Amino acid sequence: MVRPRARRLGVAVTGEIGAAYSASAAAWAAGPALIYGRLAEALVARSPVALTDRLALDVGAGTGAATRALRARGARVVALDAAVGMIASGPAAGVVGDARLLPFRDRCFGVSAASFCLNHIDPPADGMREMGRVTEPGGVVLVSSYGIDPEHPVKPAVEASLASAGHVLPDWYEAIQSGPAAELRTEEGMTRVGHDAGLDPEVTEIDIAFPDLGVTDLVAWRMGMAHNAPFVATLTAAERDAVVGRALDALRDAPTLLRRIVVLTAVV
Repeated sequence: MVRPRARRLGVAVTGEIGAAYSASAAAWAAGPALIYGRLAEALVARSPVALTDRLALDVGAGTGAATRALRARGARVVALDAAVGMIASGPAAGVVGDARLLPFRDRCFGVSAASFCLNHIDPPADGMREMGRVTEPGGVVLVSSYGIDPEHPVKPAVEASLASAGHVLPDWYEAIQSGPAAELRTEEGMTRVGHDAGLDPEVTEIDIAFPDLGVTDLVAWRMGMAHNAPFVATLTAAERDAVVGRALDALRDAPTLLRRIVVLTAVV
C-alpha cells in the first residue's frame, strides 16, 4: 500500500539535506551532540546480543554519537553518512554513501545501527531493508527515531527567535516531518516499517530526561540542528547574540527536557 505524504524526498531534496548537514557539523558537535549522544547510548543499550568484537556499521553516523556508543560496548565501527562534512568530523573511519543502497556486500557486519537516520529516508523501509541485508545471521539491526515528545518550550522559542531574524524553515524539513519521520513516530509505525523491510522487529518507546542541561544548552541544541544552523552561520555576532538572548528570555523557568524515542531491535 502506498501511504500519502506531503512531499516525497526526491534526489534534489535528499541532496539539500546532505548539504545542510555537512554545513552544520561544527554547530552539531557544540549543541545537538549533547542530546544525541545520550539517545544513541539508549539505542545501543537495547541490543539483545553482545557487541564485543563485532564489526558494526553506523548508518547516518553524523559526528559519531552512535559510533561512540557502539565502541563503548566493544564493537569495531565503520561509519556511513551522506554528508561528507559529518563524516569528516566523526571519530571513525567513514564512507560517504546512501543508506538506501549501502556500498557493502551481504552479511558483512555483526551490527547495523541507525540512530535518527531513517527518518530522513523515503520510504524508511528501504534503508532498514539494506541494513538487514548487510547484517550477518545472528547479528542485530538497531534503529531509533523520535516518538511523540512531551511538549517543551525550547523548540518554539528558538524557532520564533530565528524567524524574527528572517529565518524560514527549509522545505526539506517539512518533507521529513510529514513523511518518513511521521511513519516512525509510534511503536505501530516503526513495527510496520520493520515488517516491510523483512525483519522480525521488537519495538519499544523510551523516555529520556536531561536534568543536567540548562537553557543555554537547550538553545545551542536547537540552533545547531541542520534546519537552523546554516542560517545561524550567516548572522553577525551581534545578530546571533540577539537571537540567543530572545530565546533565553522566553525560556525562564523552563522544565527539564524529556525526549521520547522509538527503538527497534531485530536479530537477523
